[in-house]
Amino acid sequence: MSRTAKAAGDLAATVDGFHAYRRRAGFWAAAGTALFAAGALLAGIVPTDVLDDIAVGAMGLSTVMCAVGFGSLFLARRMRRVLTAGPRRACAALAVPRSLHAATVGPLPAASGHPG
Repeated sequence: MSRTAKAAGDLAATVDGFHAYRRRAGFWAAAGTALFAAGALLAGIVPTDVLDDIAVGAMGLSTVMCAVGFGSLFLARRMRRVLTAGPRRACAALAVPRSLHAATVGPLPAASGHPG
């Protein structure tokens, strides 16, 4: 491994992308928490049927927003750990599509003739 290789977490584009992802995750977590509090407050202050329905809808939506936000923050923590683990090098890769999941990516075999 080359002494000039950088950890992926040191590359400017990677750092910028990671921070943008983390900001979006924090936004969804904070917005979901705020909407949940507003829905709970609305349900407690004015107990009418229409406002109760709105409050329940807001709290249901906020639950999804919190799940997305806090789940993304958890993934961001895992990403940071992987990105700062050690040096990386660029190589040619092959994406293998899968039916219900994200594609699996792996390095091209050396016999493929592709440089990298």
